[in-house]
Amino acid sequence: MKYFLIITLTLLSSLSLVTQAKTSTNANKVEVKCHLELLGGGEMIHFANIPADRFNSYVKGLTKRKVMVNDAKKKVAVYKVFECITADSDFSNSRAKTLEESTLR
Repeated sequence: MKYFLIITLTLLSSLSLVTQAKTSTNANKVEVKCHLELLGGGEMIHFANIPADRFNSYVKGLTKRKVMVNDAKKKVAVYKVFECITADSDFSNSRAKTLEESTLR
């Protein structure tokens, strides 16, 4: 009985540490939205949840990535990034604002 109690307490304490670690990693993430031009034509708004300290590198690296498009079964390569901002901000481009209004989240 004594060993059972010790094992149970050990497991509970380790679970609380794991939960705290997950919470702290989510705390420094930021939700972003980017106005993209896709290879082969077409534009879209791309949403992502990324670490706050990697915002600039994420934006620079988007042109080397493929993103999932709503009406396609495959990912499509990004040709150009017009603008990336935090999700609570508004786009400066009117085309991006129109695209965002028509984009389902």
